[in-house]
Amino acid sequence: MAEEKDTNIDKVASEGISFTSSRKWEKDEPAPEPDVEIPEEPEPAIDEEYIARQEKLQVAYENSKAINYSGMALNGTGLWAMVFGISGQLSSPEAFEMVNSLNDTFGLGIDYQAFIDKLEEWKGHLISLMVSSQTAMVWYQDVRSKMKKCDSKDSFLKFVNDELGKVV
Repeated sequence: MAEEKDTNIDKVASEGISFTSSRKWEKDEPAPEPDVEIPEEPEPAIDEEYIARQEKLQVAYENSKAINYSGMALNGTGLWAMVFGISGQLSSPEAFEMVNSLNDTFGLGIDYQAFIDKLEEWKGHLISLMVSSQTAMVWYQDVRSKMKKCDSKDSFLKFVNDELGKVV
């Protein structure tokens, strides 16, 4: 058996692989397909009103993004200025010493600690106002985005119901 394998290997090595004596598999002839005409679907009519509405919604969405980003820049700058700038400078020991020297020199009755307390109180109110306004701007951008995506009567009313469901 081993000698037979060796002779087959030698035969293939000397003659090469022959593709002429390959097996012939029985092929199933495919049944002829009947001539069926595929109906042509009419091209959908271009809805000019829908396209115009989409363009208006896109412009409104771009404006909402600009409002959101400019508000983020304004509110972020204001927060940094209040937390690290104004508050840090006015609460420093050097500022306290300067106000005390002005009080002593000119006989002023400035209560600097009450001023700092009032400043901290207003700082909290201003920060909460900035966060609330930024949240409103993000919500406005989100609403404009959803209005653009849901541009049909049914989907828009579903969107309004979902938004009202979130609020209530």
